[in-house]
Amino acid sequence: LARHHMVWLGGDHSITLPLLRAYKAHLGRPLAVLHFDAHCDTWKDHFGEASGHGTWVYEAIEEGLVVRECFMQLGIRSAGERAAREYVRDQGGAIYSARDLRGLESPGQLYFVLDDLRRRIAAHGKPPLYISLDIDCLDPAFAPGTGTPEPGGLSTNQVLSVLEGLAAFDCVGMDCVEVAPPYDHADITVLLGDYLYIKAMGLALTPDRLDIVRQLCDVTLRMIEGELYQLTKNGVIDTSEEEHFEIIRRKTAYLFAGCAQIGGML
Repeated sequence: LARHHMVWLGGDHSITLPLLRAYKAHLGRPLAVLHFDAHCDTWKDHFGEASGHGTWVYEAIEEGLVVRECFMQLGIRSAGERAAREYVRDQGGAIYSARDLRGLESPGQLYFVLDDLRRRIAAHGKPPLYISLDIDCLDPAFAPGTGTPEPGGLSTNQVLSVLEGLAAFDCVGMDCVEVAPPYDHADITVLLGDYLYIKAMGLALTPDRLDIVRQLCDVTLRMIEGELYQLTKNGVIDTSEEEHFEIIRRKTAYLFAGCAQIGGML
């Protein structure tokens, strides 16, 4: 954590609790959290088990890993008893359900969400921000490959509008969880998870870091091109494998473009 800006890939949502413990231990203070999800994850037990992917929010707040007033949930829409459904709000945090955000997609329309988060962070000592994104925050039309899909969710544009608006925040890390390829169709969810990962990496970019990313992408491209040339020359690869290398080459360039875009450098 001291050396790298991390984006963690799940796995189910239970990974977020130990990550928050690690971040608090490293930073020496509780964090603000922006939580994208269809489910509140505030239950006191997980079907009789003490801890699980449906309890991490409750545990994080009770353990003091987060600043209660700086915990915000987006996209919540699953059924639940009031105590669990309203737990974050009862602790002083904020909840914007999928219904609350319905029809609002552009950065201008969703500005009030980021403004609320910004004001909360400023009023409570400016804690660093951690982002936890459960892919099921999105409607199944945009992310079918997940274990507990819930109709009526957020759109890709809504999530991107909020995520891109976080470039001015002190974001120290992010996880993207609950992507389940066996349930996916035409790689819709996997491609979206990949794109969200790239956007999240861009949140750490500054001009000096952007130059490092450019250098790494250039080195990677040269390595791929050199290896492709040797394998083709020696007759080791066929056309289909050559096409695979072309995809890798394009994705490397795409990585830099995505990072640069959210870093506000293009």
